Amino acid sequence: MTSLRVEQEWIISEQNATLRQQRARTVIAQMIRRGRRKANLSQRELAARTNMDQGTICRLERGKQSTSSECIFALMDALGYYVVFEKK
Repeated sequence: MTSLRVEQEWIISEQNATLRQQRARTVIAQMIRRGRRKANLSQRELAARTNMDQGTICRLERGKQSTSSECIFALMDALGYYVVFEKK
């Protein structure tokens, strides 16, 4: 009984972590797409400014690829934004 409960709790925890990751990718995707459009840049131009592949920019904008914090900082810098972390 105990092991089943632990396993169920672990599954719920994993599902919550997956949902958080999906939400984070969606928010990042929206920031990149909106910022790029506001700056009147094509995906290719943004890719060149950040030394990334255009396909990577495309996948990031669609929320199909996660990325490192270094890439996020490079993208925001290229778009003229800065990243702020605030406590909930």
